[in-house]
Amino acid sequence: MTDLKQNSGKLDLTMQLGDDLSFDADFGIDLTNYDFTANIIPSGTALTIIPIVITETDLSIGKLHFFISKDSIESLPIASEKYKWEFVWNTPKQEITPITVYTRTILAGNFNILGV
Repeated sequence: MTDLKQNSGKLDLTMQLGDDLSFDADFGIDLTNYDFTANIIPSGTALTIIPIVITETDLSIGKLHFFISKDSIESLPIASEKYKWEFVWNTPKQEITPITVYTRTILAGNFNILGV
């Protein structure tokens, strides 16, 4: 039997304080009926998880758009905190298997904020 390892893709993001950040992603598979979440996650003393806005561009071919507004990060400490981010999806319910959904972290990495 073969052991399989399923890791998320690593993607570090860096955002300039005072700027918005947006990017497109093409996963190359049909993502119809999937659920998505993406968040900036602090480590240390900051307790605020910042949601990243995901827009479904063309789910039938796996295209999504991610957006982080300058307003959402303006109150975060820059020098004293470290941040991570992650993008997670839940698959649609599978009728042929006993598992209703699969949850998978697809992308994750460091999230850096540069001061002005």
